[in-house]
Amino acid sequence: MPLSISADPKVGSELLGYHLEELIGRGGMGVVFRARDQRLERNVALKLLAPELASDERFRSRFLRESVLLASLDHPNVIPIYDAGEAGGRLFIAMRYVEGGDLHDLLRAGPLEPELALELCSQVAEALDAAHERGLVHRDVKPSNVLLDGNRHVYLADFGLTRHIAGGDAPALEARSLGTIDYIAPEQIRGEETDGRADLYSLGCLLYECLTGCPPFRRTSDLAVAFAHLEEEPSAPSELEELMKKALAKAPEDRYQSGEGLVSAARAALRLDAPRRRRWPLVVAAVVFGLVAAGSLAILLTRGGSTARAAPTGRLLRIDPQSNRVTGTHDIGGDPTAIAFGDGHGWVSTRLDRRLWRIDLRPTAFDAKPFPAGSYPLGVAVGGGEVYVPERSGLDGAVNMLDAASVQPVGPIPTGVGDAFGGPITSRGGRVWYAEELAGKGRVVRLERGSGAGGRVAVRIPIPDPQPLNETHIRLDFADIAAGPHDVWVAGDALDRRIFRIDPQRKRVVAQIHLPFSPDGIAVGDGGVWVTGQLANVVARIDPVTNRVGPIIDVGRGPTGVAVGPDSVWVANTVGRSIWRINPVSNQIVKRIPLKVRPKTVTVANGAVWVAGSAS
Repeated sequence: MPLSISADPKVGSELLGYHLEELIGRGGMGVVFRARDQRLERNVALKLLAPELASDERFRSRFLRESVLLASLDHPNVIPIYDAGEAGGRLFIAMRYVEGGDLHDLLRAGPLEPELALELCSQVAEALDAAHERGLVHRDVKPSNVLLDGNRHVYLADFGLTRHIAGGDAPALEARSLGTIDYIAPEQIRGEETDGRADLYSLGCLLYECLTGCPPFRRTSDLAVAFAHLEEEPSAPSELEELMKKALAKAPEDRYQSGEGLVSAARAALRLDAPRRRRWPLVVAAVVFGLVAAGSLAILLTRGGSTARAAPTGRLLRIDPQSNRVTGTHDIGGDPTAIAFGDGHGWVSTRLDRRLWRIDLRPTAFDAKPFPAGSYPLGVAVGGGEVYVPERSGLDGAVNMLDAASVQPVGPIPTGVGDAFGGPITSRGGRVWYAEELAGKGRVVRLERGSGAGGRVAVRIPIPDPQPLNETHIRLDFADIAAGPHDVWVAGDALDRRIFRIDPQRKRVVAQIHLPFSPDGIAVGDGGVWVTGQLANVVARIDPVTNRVGPIIDVGRGPTGVAVGPDSVWVANTVGRSIWRINPVSNQIVKRIPLKVRPKTVTVANGAVWVAGSAS
């Protein structure tokens, strides 16, 4: 039946001569339907933008203007536009419906063969270069906007729909228009005017993910990812190091100035010949590359399918708290995410090489042995003879268990955890706590080994929705979690500046503590709860008796991890390449220890301070 464009669209209804047959996408900008053009008898992808976008005059006029430009852009790798306009107070755009999937679906199987990665990214580069010549900027280049047909032909979709709207009275629009955090350029995060070089930065992120299987800055919170785009260098295999350093340069003028230039440099770095288009169905390619990725944790970087492991780009340091000196170092994988101790060993998770490193302590030294961790590990916790490793693959999260003695897999945690958006994990007294998002809702769960194979969720505690916030912030991407002697403390995310205090006995949140900055790391001990603010360059103390925040201590640029030991609080300063030691009684900084790494995570155990960071 006919339906007004202003009403909620439903499958089976008609809009502007299009019969809505299937809802195929939903996001902050609007919804996308597979629809039938009844006049021309063809399928189209019909995108209906959120109603409030039409009420913003600047967005509305730009959308209509750029739709005309985009429709006139006749390029084989740009999704053809059939129709665009406004009806009944709602903006719409009709485009070619592509039978197949997208690059995000293909990457679920793991990293691509270099030749295939360059073949796909070169088509994206050609589309971007053509658009930039016409004055169009995409502003949201990401795998789900790279559509693929059955012959590996690329169509770049969603041009120009995510530009930041400055000023005005539309905070929801501003939050919605920032783009996708894993691929966003530094100047977009800063709210500066952008040009095509922001797209080229995103293309560099896309290429990185195609070759390694994950974006260049995979972190446990949106805030940490944004900070990494602004301040950190990507950890990359040696073959890609110089390429990615330039492709992901913080300043636009330091990057490749065209997509063609980036792809040409990538081919040279990977020693690949000019592209030879091979036509076989993507589903076959996905199966082949998925099997290769499942059979090896190495990155495919050489021709003929041979493998080359990334050189160690991380370091594990031991600091003597008596002398404040580094007394031991060990090479580990790149981009460490967490350190945990328990059951006679220490454990470090590293994202770049998908490893779990076991720290074996000796009387006068230590060793670190690598073990496969499966997907991209977000952290590690130890309890009850098991090692718990939360992981993320694409947008899906899971927690896997390993036997602490043998380091053999025990099994994944069932009961919904595997379908969640992975988050941080911690343990205390043998109990393991995990913060996750599930179907747009936050919760904390206690994990333990089940009666059979694998583990189980023993306790579930819901976390309040992120209100009062704009409607686009629909999930909690928790920054960190820490367990105290009685309560569990969870740090919110970049937009939800709250600390949640949870009483495990009553199984509920008993306090919500608002911060003047976005939280990152959190630790409990010595009469306080300590929270770092990565972008604010501070660490704050929360009084667990009154739940009040203060004092707030400046600790240099980029504080991330925080740990509490006997008589001291230790803060990892990523940008400043140092560890800050704080007296928890006077709340004064007593020592700054310079390091030769960019520390990411810190813990105190076995009479020492342990720090893991990037060596680059």
